[in-house]
Amino acid sequence: MQPEHLHPLLLQYLKSMQNETMEIIIHPKCQKFLASLDVSHEDLTTLNAEELAQFRKMVKENKQKSHRICSETMDIIYDFVMDILARKPLSGTSPIKIETVVSKVKLSTYPEEIIEEDWEEIVEEENDEGEVITIKVQHTANAAHSCLLYIKVG
Repeated sequence: MQPEHLHPLLLQYLKSMQNETMEIIIHPKCQKFLASLDVSHEDLTTLNAEELAQFRKMVKENKQKSHRICSETMDIIYDFVMDILARKPLSGTSPIKIETVVSKVKLSTYPEEIIEEDWEEIVEEENDEGEVITIKVQHTANAAHSCLLYIKVG
């Protein structure tokens, strides 16, 4: 399905949905990227075009396992959500304005103690002598699942 056909349907869905929000869970790498730019995952308007493109690519490369099955469709939905949070014009025609649905989409992360898959990151730390050193931190999966449903209460 082409984005210009799907965007009006998704906008209508968001406008009329009964639940509070639609949340897409992003990888900790993606959250760390936004934090390094001092950008909230709830408002991507301060990202320039290059940063937004880099973020899109990172999100798609680090999809949840359950979203990889329907990869092409999920990529369209990811782009749609990021465009809304960045307040970018959408393709297709719809009388529904982005401003009316922006509060209905969110990017979230799992709590730090939930690791969906093994991954590693490079971090800089200061050693005992005050020198900045680069170390590799390995994060090991602790959730064996086909799909993970994360419910926030309160």
